[in-house]
Amino acid sequence: MGTLRDLVGSTMVDRDSAYVRRMRFHQGWWRAFVLNEEQGPRSGRPAETVCNALPSIPKALGNFLSEAAQAAALKTVEERKSQGGAGLMDVSRLFGNLLSSQPLAFNFFGEFTDGAGSLALATAIFSQFVALDEVTKVCFEFAPGKPSGDNSAYDAAIEYTLNGKKGLVGIECKFTDSFSAEPYDKESYQKLYDASQTFDAAYEMLMAPRFNQLFRNQLLAEGFLKNADYNMVHTWLFCHPMDNAGKNTGDAFEQFIRGNAQTSFQVVTYDRFIAAAQQLDLSWKQREWTMLLWARYCATALSDEAFVEQSASA
Repeated sequence: MGTLRDLVGSTMVDRDSAYVRRMRFHQGWWRAFVLNEEQGPRSGRPAETVCNALPSIPKALGNFLSEAAQAAALKTVEERKSQGGAGLMDVSRLFGNLLSSQPLAFNFFGEFTDGAGSLALATAIFSQFVALDEVTKVCFEFAPGKPSGDNSAYDAAIEYTLNGKKGLVGIECKFTDSFSAEPYDKESYQKLYDASQTFDAAYEMLMAPRFNQLFRNQLLAEGFLKNADYNMVHTWLFCHPMDNAGKNTGDAFEQFIRGNAQTSFQVVTYDRFIAAAQQLDLSWKQREWTMLLWARYCATALSDEAFVEQSASA
């Protein structure tokens, strides 16, 4: 039998930050000891393998924690194929990369697409973060009508009602991926910015690479509000509690947003979301889902022994 390091597999990328290196290893541990899978091909270098990749034909659910998450992912892929629509989906990352934020979005929010009872669960969880009466629908890669004039889309979107009005929570999911470094600019951005009372910073500041992606997400909200698609649109950065770079960027961006009843921005971490769910009176299936989320994404203590061995021999 090989060492724990051998079983987890190759961690490969030497330019990883300490945070990304730890997350990559934990996903390799998950692949080896939970999924019982061999490591798969490295993106862009298929002749090489890496610990956080699944084989071309993974067993069972592979990258998804439940049948509901997998079904939501498959449905979204088919919708993108048939409708074109905003939002970009890399199918190889969705099904084969354990570090990708795309399957993460379905693992956290796809559970709310499994019938009326799951919407009641969504209502109970999201009402702890946003004022609402009822969650009515959960969508992915969401930007109908492209209201900001580009291909930006929310990774997940929660439609809800409040006092008879229609609202939306637009969610940007991050795991180990960084924010887009390219400062995209369009005439439609400037028009939405000029018409808005939301932003408390100069356009040039918001267009900077550090904030550009979050700014474009907020412009989606401004477009939805301008078009009267929704009465309220609140945006989230959904990230790991150990992702200090992501949280710091989100916290800084929040200072540029004049939050009110109609729109706001907030950083929500995985652990806060899981804790909000776990304090509810859950069915055993629902509680098991929260525990799997915790184990897959937050419980690095489970892979500590293997990681220490790997680090000592590196």
